Amino acid sequence: AQQGRLGSSSRAAGHLQGHTVAASLPWRLRPDRRAASGLTLGPSAGAGSPPGRLFFAFEDKTLALRGAGKRASRRFLDLNGTWKFAWSPRAGEVPKGFPEPSFDDAAWGEMPVPGNWELNGHGYPIYTNVIYNFHSDPPWIRYRGKDPDYNPTGAYRRS
Repeated sequence: AQQGRLGSSSRAAGHLQGHTVAASLPWRLRPDRRAASGLTLGPSAGAGSPPGRLFFAFEDKTLALRGAGKRASRRFLDLNGTWKFAWSPRAGEVPKGFPEPSFDDAAWGEMPVPGNWELNGHGYPIYTNVIYNFHSDPPWIRYRGKDPDYNPTGAYRRS
C-alpha cells in the first residue's frame, strides 16, 4: 500500500463522521480496510498536528479539494472584529435580556475580538507572574480580594 505525504500547500480530503474534511500537513492517507474509501486520514509517524492546524467540515468534497480555504465555505463564520461589550464585576449584574435581537446596546463600549478584557481597560489581571488573587491550597481555594462576590463577566454582541 502506498502512503502519500501531504506538503504544506497540499490538501487531503476525506470523510469524518459524515462530514467532508480537509487537513494540512503532517497528515497521511493510510490504508484502512474498515473505511469505505479504503483510506484513513491520520497523523504522520512521530508527529502530531502542529499548532494552528485544524480540521474543517466543508459542505462537499469538491470545495475541500479546491484548496480555497475554510473562508470559501458557507459554514465558516469569522468571529474576529469589533464587538459591542459590557463588563460587570459580578455575574449577576450582566444586563438582562442582552442576547435578544431587540436589546438596546447603544450605551455599551467596544471590545476587539480576539482580545483580553484586562488589557482593554476592564478589571485587573487575575493571573500574573507575581501573585494570584487567590490562595492555592487544593481543594480549598481561598480568594484574597476584598469582594468575595467578584466574578468578572463580559457580555458580547455583534450585528
